[in-house]
Parts: sequence; C-alpha cells; structure tokens
Amino acid sequence: MKKHYFGVAICSLLFTLSCSNDSFDVPDSSDQTALRSAANPQGVTLMWNNEKQVIDGFGVAQAGWADRFYAHKKRSEVMGLLFGAEGLHLSILRGEVFPHYAKSEADINFDVHANIDMPLTDPFFDTMTEDLLRRGQLWITREAKNTYGVDKLVFSTWSPPAYMKSNGQVSKGSLKTAYYQKYADYLVDFYKAYQSVGLKPYAISPANEPEFPAEWNSCVWFPASSTLGKFIAKNMGPAFQGNNVDAKIIFGENAQWSTFALVMGSLLYVKNILKGYPEIANMNAIASGHGYPDPITNKDLAIVPYPAAEDKGLNVWLTEVSTVDDLDPSFTNGLKWAATFHRYLHDANVSAIIWWAGARPTSNNESLIVLDPDRENYTVTKRYDTYGNFTRYIKPGSHRIEVARGSQLPTDFHLTAYKDGSDYVVVTVNLTDKEVVTPVTIDGVTQLKGMKRILTDANNKWAESEVAPDSNNIYTMTVPPKSVVTFVGTVQ
Repeated sequence: MKKHYFGVAICSLLFTLSCSNDSFDVPDSSDQTALRSAANPQGVTLMWNNEKQVIDGFGVAQAGWADRFYAHKKRSEVMGLLFGAEGLHLSILRGEVFPHYAKSEADINFDVHANIDMPLTDPFFDTMTEDLLRRGQLWITREAKNTYGVDKLVFSTWSPPAYMKSNGQVSKGSLKTAYYQKYADYLVDFYKAYQSVGLKPYAISPANEPEFPAEWNSCVWFPASSTLGKFIAKNMGPAFQGNNVDAKIIFGENAQWSTFALVMGSLLYVKNILKGYPEIANMNAIASGHGYPDPITNKDLAIVPYPAAEDKGLNVWLTEVSTVDDLDPSFTNGLKWAATFHRYLHDANVSAIIWWAGARPTSNNESLIVLDPDRENYTVTKRYDTYGNFTRYIKPGSHRIEVARGSQLPTDFHLTAYKDGSDYVVVTVNLTDKEVVTPVTIDGVTQLKGMKRILTDANNKWAESEVAPDSNNIYTMTVPPKSVVTFVGTVQ
C-alpha cells in the first residue's frame, strides 16, 4: 500500500450506496479505558482473570519488495534483525500470491523449485524482474520458516491472474464471475505448491484492499457482500474444505481501518460480508483491516473494535500499517508508533499487527529497516526499536488482560498488559514530558513474583534492568518521560 488518490473515494461511493444502508455504531471504548483504581489514584492493578483477546503474533510484510530484500548483500543479517531472537523475534511473515504465477490457463507455475541460492555477485540480481520477485519471496519465506521458526506464513492476493479479470490486466478491473471457481482453485494450488516444499501457508487472503483500484497489482471487489463475500462463501471456502486446505481465510484488508467520508473502510466491509454470508465465520476465517489515514485529508481515523467479527468469535488482525510521509527514523516517530500499536491492541482488540514493510529501499516511513540502493548498507529506524518493545516480549498465545489505572495517572501515559501461563508483560508508552512512577498490584492471584524493566527511548534500545520490590513486596514501575518501557515477570 502506498499512495491513495481522490478517485478511490468516488469509486467507493458507488458500491457504498449499493451495500447495506443499515446504520452502524462505533463501539464506545470507555468501558475499555476507564477502569480506575479507587484504592490508589496513582496505581495500576493487573486484572489477572479479566481476559481480552488472544495474541496471535506480530510480523512484517515483504510482498512486492521481496526482490530488493533478496538482492541485498546483507540480507541474512537483516533477516536476523527482523526474525531472530536478538532482533524483533517476529512470528508472522506476509507475502503475496502473485498474479504472474499464471500467464494463462495453460501456463501456471508457482516456481517453488527455482534455484534461490545463487551467489549475490550473479548478474541476475542487477535487474528487478518478476522472476527475481518470485525467487525473493521463496528465499525470504524459506529463511523465516527454516532458520527462525516463523510459523505464520500469510499471503495476500493483490490481483488474480490477468486473464481472469474484466480488463485483462493485473491492475484495476474485477474478477469475472465466470472465473470465481477457477480463482478459488488457483489459491488451492498455490497453497499446495508452497506446502510441497515445507512452507505451508498459515492464512491466505483473496483480496488486498478490495475497494482500491490501484495502479499497481489490484482488483476491485464491490459491493462487499455480493462479490467478495459470495466468492469466499460459495467458492473459496468450499474449495479449501474439499481439498483439505487448512489455511485460514483472511478477509477485509481495506486500506482504512474504520469508515470515513465516502469510503467504506474495513469496519463496515467486514460487517456487510458477515451479514450477507454469516457462514464465513465457520470457515476458519480472520477479519482484518489496514491502518492508513484518510487519503483526502490525511487524518488518522478512529481505531475501534470490529463487533461484527468479535460477536462471531473471529480474531481481528491489522494486516498492514505504515505511512508515506517523508522518512523520519527518529525516536519521535518511534514513540508515535508505539502509541498507535497500543491503541490497536487496547482500543481495537486486534490479535496481530503486521507492519508494511520489514525492509526495503524507501524515502518515506513505510519500512522498519531502510535498505540502501547500493545493496551494501541499511538504516534501522527507531520505530523498529519501539515495535520491539511489543514483539520481543508479548508471546503468541498470550491473552491481553484488563488494567485498572489510577485516576491521577496522566492521560498520555498508556499501558497494556498480557499473561501467558504464570508470566506477565506490561508495555507502557509515556508521551508526557514527566517521569511516571506507579505501584503495581494484581487482582486474581497472590502477588507478583519478579519484575524486569526494558527501556527504549532516544538514547536506549531494549535496555534491561531489574526492579526490586519494597518492604511490602510491592513493585513500582518507573517510566521516564518520552519513553517506551516493557515490564516482564511472573506471578505466584
């Protein structure tokens, strides 16, 4: 995802009018944020038995930029920074089901047996081609799985093969109704191809940003309930089931998280699909959205839950987020993103966050790691560092738990808490200019057993120190101004 244009609003109006015109309510988040500790107005209480969403993991996308990553001479080092235990320790990699796997019905090749181990001095790496992109994705996926144990390999489809579409092109257009089943079979074949080389997809999305007729690979699906919803319910879901494909089906993935102006956004898109085809909730599905601003005003949109999905027991993922403003690798940008990650986890109840993109050449803020065009060097941004305060310590399978916060804690002091067995994690984001000092108690178990502090600020990255309790065995969290601090420990 990258730049959006005014035309998307006009296109979206056409199908918004044809979708359900039921009113929809943005859930009131006050019940998620207003718990207060009457006993200690400066304190924090972890509500151990008040579980919220499960955490599926954190990740990055390399779709569309696998070629540049693959060609970089320090690619293995960068892979370690993203997926290694000393790096972000990510558990999700998002790739693409490329349209150029199939040039025609008689010419389909998923290229899973291509040579991906040529020396980086090979002239093959000097030109960006579809072949380089396919091999790059295969190499990155193999390394993520085999070297770093990444168990959630997800793939979104920007466009079906061109021959299946109304305009015969990989950009814009729509999927011809006559090809609905062939496209579902194509996704089954992609799954089986990657599975055959030990890279079984965890989830597949049939439509990336289905509202947006982009200049790059894209395909428009509207109205939601009678195109994408119908395709999943009548073609993709049954094809997966009939072919023993256990990959989850991701749907939603619009550019905007919630609704604004003339554009539907993922909040209503997901609601309309589930209203039109409620059986999708039983098809191993994940509801999703992207987190880009209003393309007309460039303002951030509301970060809210998806009650239509939650009410049906579906996990909700943020499958793409970044911005395209001028490159800012500073901690100011990193702190802003830490607050945004907090809001998606706390206010929207997301189970996964996937950043766009992990590593790529760029002059904007789309990448955590900026690859130099010389293929030799790279820059690690501070948003990479603050993302790590979440990704390195919140384990997949954890549950977010409610936090009761004292009424006198600053409004711009944010925190979320998680539990995994007897382990806890608290991630704090202090946007204020003052140090915040707050005692921590726990409700539902005996007490905290230990605490370690991990600090990231303008001068530190994941700096660890031990926190000792006072004489009453009470632990205190000390969070410097303008910082992101993660606290970890156990309970008894």
